[in-house]
Amino acid sequence: MILILLRDTSYKSIIKSKSKKILGGIILLRRQSIHAYSCCLQHCHHTIMPTTRRTNNNNTSSPLKKKEEQESKRKRVKQEDNEEAEEKNDKEKIINKFLFKSEPETRMEKGRDMKYAWEDLVAEKVGKWDGVRSHQAKNVMKSMKIGDLGFFYHSNCKIPGIVGVVEIVKEAYPDFTAWDEEDPHFDPKSKEENPTWYMVDVKPVFELKRQVTLKELKELKSQRVEELEEMMLLRQGRLSVQPVDETAWNYILELGNKKEE
Repeated sequence: MILILLRDTSYKSIIKSKSKKILGGIILLRRQSIHAYSCCLQHCHHTIMPTTRRTNNNNTSSPLKKKEEQESKRKRVKQEDNEEAEEKNDKEKIINKFLFKSEPETRMEKGRDMKYAWEDLVAEKVGKWDGVRSHQAKNVMKSMKIGDLGFFYHSNCKIPGIVGVVEIVKEAYPDFTAWDEEDPHFDPKSKEENPTWYMVDVKPVFELKRQVTLKELKELKSQRVEELEEMMLLRQGRLSVQPVDETAWNYILELGNKKEE
């Protein structure tokens, strides 16, 4: 509120000075008549503004803004916790290793070529590992998880051996080739409502710098190489899909990534 004190001043002088706005308040006049006071108000009313109490918008919005900041901080902390948990899970996740046998050379069966070499998988990008008709090998595939790895092994050829690494991209699901009467792997005992056989999908990860041959692995085992003592390939060679222990896996990777001299 503005209090204006006027001494020996006529209302005309007040009107002349109206270039200076008179904000709402109380005007005390001395030596003036009530009529002069009224005239003064009539001439100056357009400059008098009602007294209002200003509100601080910042203070009004402050609680809301504080709440938004707290919510933003809570979300940020939660996101950081989730990222740490995912990183921990990735570190703790066990990647199992396997070996897949495939034929790289042409062999016709029921009018179909059974050839499926490393180059074929690379061209296909994702391959369905169908046609497995061993219950032991089937159970090995049913244990596989997405992200597990396997050796791609060229079998039933002149120089059998490990040529590359694949990754499991789809876990075990019914092998529909068992229901196709024209497929070489047809099995009349397997039904869609109760499938007997399963398959997985794999993708190529990388090709070894050199093939690690079966002959080389057998020679190394005969030399009592400790890393190969428990390798199933050298103990149960006919199984088309088999697990590989971590020690043998790392040893063979080292062999395969050495350039041939």
